[in-house]
Amino acid sequence: IAIDVTTEKQFIEIIERGKREWEQTFDTVPNLIALIDKNFIIRRINKPFANRLNKHPKELIGCPCWETYCHKANPLPCDIADDLKAGRTICKTIDHEILKGHFIYHVTPLKDAEGNFNGALCTYTDITAFKKAKDELNAMYSELQAVINAVSAIVIAIDENGIVYRWNRQAENYFGIRASVAVGSSLEDLTEELPIAEYVRSASETGQSVSKEIKIENLNGRISFLEVLIHPYKKTNSGKHKILIVAFDITEKKHMEMQVAHSQKLQAIGTLAAGIAHEINSPAQCIAANLPFIQESFTELLKIISQCQELGGLDPSSPRRLELLKNIKKSEEEIDIDFLTTEIPQAIQQSIECITQIQKIVSSIRDFSHPLTPKRQWEDIHKSIQSVVNLTKNEWKRIAEVSLKLDPKLPLLYCSPTEVNQVLLNIVVNALQAIQEKKEKNSNFWGRLTLETSLNGPWCEIKISDNGVGIPDTIKDKVFEPFFTTKDPGMGTGQGLAIAQAIVVRGHSGQIFFNSKEGKGTEFVIRLPLKSQQDEDGEVK
Repeated sequence: IAIDVTTEKQFIEIIERGKREWEQTFDTVPNLIALIDKNFIIRRINKPFANRLNKHPKELIGCPCWETYCHKANPLPCDIADDLKAGRTICKTIDHEILKGHFIYHVTPLKDAEGNFNGALCTYTDITAFKKAKDELNAMYSELQAVINAVSAIVIAIDENGIVYRWNRQAENYFGIRASVAVGSSLEDLTEELPIAEYVRSASETGQSVSKEIKIENLNGRISFLEVLIHPYKKTNSGKHKILIVAFDITEKKHMEMQVAHSQKLQAIGTLAAGIAHEINSPAQCIAANLPFIQESFTELLKIISQCQELGGLDPSSPRRLELLKNIKKSEEEIDIDFLTTEIPQAIQQSIECITQIQKIVSSIRDFSHPLTPKRQWEDIHKSIQSVVNLTKNEWKRIAEVSLKLDPKLPLLYCSPTEVNQVLLNIVVNALQAIQEKKEKNSNFWGRLTLETSLNGPWCEIKISDNGVGIPDTIKDKVFEPFFTTKDPGMGTGQGLAIAQAIVVRGHSGQIFFNSKEGKGTEFVIRLPLKSQQDEDGEVK
């Protein structure tokens, strides 16, 4: 009996070749890699790791890891054993005396078929050269930054009495006052448009540094922004400090921030584009279906009207009257006049409702498409909330129920409507995505999105809550960080909540925070001040 084993031999050759390639890769990667079993005994170790220990890999296989590269007499206490047995991955940077260097230490627990701890894969990535280069780079950066600050920043030094004795070229350019004039003069007299006198006095008396972002409007009406650091650096016999003021013109930066925020807002609207198109298309189709019916019916009715007009112009004794009456009766039966008198008004009313729906959607898009501006005005916050609901309708109507609990006693708010609109849209879009993610895991799940307003002391409080997937505890402290995102590439830039926080906290002196439980949902709370302190020109301070 002959059996063809060609295929089996080829399969064995492939396996053997794969094994050799894997072993070659294992031994050529620069990382130090060791595979240990559940008793922390080395089962495999690559050549770079063994070379670092001045051993051959075969000499280390079967040795306890704690003796080999931890230099411990006993396996316990081990600072990672409990984590590994609990299935937790360890990743940290360490200085290793035995391996002589600085490493990223990464240990991944391995499990058997029953899910029990069965060993671990240990990887050391040598970053000694990188750390040295980084330290050198940091030192160079600090030196370079000091030079740049001295050249490009406004630098003013004053004594304990507020008299200027240092005034650099950037200060000359910004304030239009030469150093020869400024030195020896009072800072308050030189910079009347720069409202920092109170902060300077506080820093001089307390010795505490102050950092402020200042908005300035000069005599020509030009608005600019300065980031000002007021630093006390030498205490005098009077008990007060001399002051170093360093200021950066961040006007362009502020404009760029507004542009980035506007771009992010448009991106948020862009994610809803298909849904918005659908919301407009549905009533448009309804109108498109009604208009031909109305047109055709109107044409038939015109015939009857024409006959009635002719009838009205005839002499009562005319034999033509009887013929016209028969024709009118026949036409009414042919077009089913009773049906038309019922259906035409309904078609017209339905079309009016569809046009109204389209107008609402277009109005909501218009509210959100305006460029962001810090300009404040008195605004009904409920209008912004309703616009968000209209704009996102196609996103929530198939996955969630939306509930509005709006306090009718809420007064108008002095705010930037376009900025507040963006905050609400960003949070609502995130909530709907969290609901969608949960629904993908459970098709029977039905989401719930609630928007609620109320008065809370000096605040207007807006709560946006959902029953989506929630925010894991491990990332709660990062959600407001710029560019932090857990979404897939192309689904988000990680700027939405960072921009929302900047708008609420920095832009409106408000508060924003959240409560979330993983798997249960999230509630965002936005607090905006009910009243704003204004100067004589009505500008918010």
